Amino acid sequence: MILFIEADLNDLRDRIKGIDYSIVSLISQRISLAKKVGKLKQKANLPIRNYQAERQVYQRIHRYVEEFDLDETFIRPIFEQIIASSVNAQKEELIINKTNQNKLKFLLIGGSGKMGSWFQNFFITSGYTVHIQDPTLKDSDSTFSKLPSSLDYDFIGICTPLELIPSVIQELVSRSPKAIIFEIGSLKSHILTDLENAKREKVNIVACHPLFGPDVTNLDGRNMVICDFDLSNKHHRKMNELFEETSLNIVSLPLIEHDRIMLYTLGLSHFINLLHGEILRNSNIAYEELEIYASTTFLKQVNTTKEVYSESPDLYFSIQNMNDYRSELWTKIMSSVEMLKEATSDGGISYFKQIMASVNSYFNNEKTNFD
Repeated sequence: MILFIEADLNDLRDRIKGIDYSIVSLISQRISLAKKVGKLKQKANLPIRNYQAERQVYQRIHRYVEEFDLDETFIRPIFEQIIASSVNAQKEELIINKTNQNKLKFLLIGGSGKMGSWFQNFFITSGYTVHIQDPTLKDSDSTFSKLPSSLDYDFIGICTPLELIPSVIQELVSRSPKAIIFEIGSLKSHILTDLENAKREKVNIVACHPLFGPDVTNLDGRNMVICDFDLSNKHHRKMNELFEETSLNIVSLPLIEHDRIMLYTLGLSHFINLLHGEILRNSNIAYEELEIYASTTFLKQVNTTKEVYSESPDLYFSIQNMNDYRSELWTKIMSSVEMLKEATSDGGISYFKQIMASVNSYFNNEKTNFD
C-alpha cells in the first residue's frame, strides 16, 4: 500500500514540477510581450503606463478568480508584481532608446530619495521628461547636484527630507519660477510661513502628502492629500490631472488641519509600532522563540512593526518630533494606558466591557455615552 501511495505522490509531484515550469515560462512570455508593447508605445510616443488597461487586467483577474474559485487576496498581488515587472522592462527599453520626450517637463528636488524615486518612475512611465536635482548626483543634461540655473519646467517637486523643505521653498520663491511647485512632506506646520510667503509672492506651491510608501506599484485604493489655505486653488486641478488616469484617491484637507489629522493617522500608528518593537526587544525573549509560539494577531502586528523599523530613522523621528500637536498625542497615550491598566485589573471587567463596547461603537460610527 505504501509503495502505491509513494508512486502516486511522485506522479503528482512531477506534475506539479511541470506546472511550476509552465507558470515561470508563461510569465516570461508575458513580460516579453510587454516589451514589444513598450516598443510600439515608443514609436507612437505613448506613455508606458496605461492605467485603464491595467484596470481591465484586474477586472479580468477578478472574473478568472471567481471562475476557478480562488482567493483574490492571494492572486491579485501576484499580478501586481507581474505588471510592475512588465512596466520596469518597458522602462528599461525607454531609457536605452531615450525617446521619452513628451511636452511636460519635471524637476524633482531630492529625486534620488525613496519617494523621489517613486515620483521619478511614475512621471517617466507616464511619458514625461524628468530631471533630478540631488546632492548625491553628478551633473549631466538631466541630473544636477545643485539647483540648475534655469528653472524652465512645468512642475517642480520637492521630495527632500522634512527639515530641508523650508529652505528649498525659500530658494525657489527667491527665483520666482513659473512652474507649479509641489512638496510631498508628511507634516505642514513647519512650512506654513513659507507657504504664506510663496502665496504673497505669487509663486504656485501645492502642498501634497502621498499616504503610501515607495514600494507601492498599484495606486488602486491609495490616498493622496492635497491641502492649502484655499482649497479651490486652480493649481490643485493641475496636480489632479497628473493622476486622473490612475485609481489614486485624491482628497482635500485644509492646510491648518493637516498635522492634527496626521497625528492620529500617521504619528500614532508609527508610535504604536515603535512601542511594540521596543517592548519586544526588552522582553529578554529571543524573537525566534516568540515566533515559534506566535498567534495570528501577533504575526499581523509584528509584520507591520518590522516594516516600520526597517525604514529611515530620520523620517520616523521627524514625524514624531516635528508635529506641533505631539504633546496632545502623549497626553492621550498616557491617559489611555492608565485607563486600560485600571480596566484590566482585578474587578475591572465591567469597565473593560464598557471600553470594548465604546470603541466598537466608534469604529461603527455609532454614538456612545461612555467617557
